[in-house]
Amino acid sequence: MSKKEKKKHEVEVLETKNEEEKVLVDMRTHILRVATDLMMKQGIKETSLKDIAKTAGISKGTLYYYYSAKNDIILDISDFNLKGITDGIFENVKDSDSVETILSTIMKKVLHADQRAKLHVHLLSQAIVGDEELAKRFQSIYDQWHHQLATILKDRLPNHNVDAFVYILVGSVNGLMMQKLISDEEYPVDTIVKEMVR
Repeated sequence: MSKKEKKKHEVEVLETKNEEEKVLVDMRTHILRVATDLMMKQGIKETSLKDIAKTAGISKGTLYYYYSAKNDIILDISDFNLKGITDGIFENVKDSDSVETILSTIMKKVLHADQRAKLHVHLLSQAIVGDEELAKRFQSIYDQWHHQLATILKDRLPNHNVDAFVYILVGSVNGLMMQKLISDEEYPVDTIVKEMVR
C-alpha cells in the first residue's frame, strides 16, 4: 500500500472536549470537513493551515502529515464536492425518463444543494482567478458532465444539436445555481425546462 493510500484510510484517535471520551475519526475526512466549513465562513484565502489544525483539534504536525499545503486540501475538497454534485445530478436519472423529467431532475437537484452550490462557486472563483490545477479539475468534471448528458440525451433530442444543447444546459444550471445563492426566489423549473426543449 502506498503512503498516500495509507494516509487516506488511516484512522486516528482524537480527544474530544470531554477528555474521557475518545472518538475514532477518519482523519482525512475530518480535516476536509473542518477546512470546508472554515473556508465557507472565512473565505479560501483567509483560511490558514493553522486555523484548520486548531479548529480540527489536531496539531500542525498531524495536519502536515496529511496535507503539506493548503492547495492540496482545496483540491481534495474540490474533488469531494464535484463528486457529490455529479452523483446528485445523475443518480436519479432513469433510462425511461423523458427529456423534461431528466432536465427537471437535474435542475432541481442543483438548485436545492445550497451548501454544495456555495462551495462550488467559491472553488470555481478560485479556479477563475488563477489556480490552474483547480481549473483543470473543473474542466475535467464539466467534460464528464457534458459526455454523460450528451449520451443520455442524444436519442431523446433528434431535432437538436445535442452538444450545443448540453453546453446551454450546463451554463444554465451554473447560472441558476449562482442566482439561487443570492436570492430566495423559487424558480419555475418545469416552465424553464419546457422552454428549453421546445
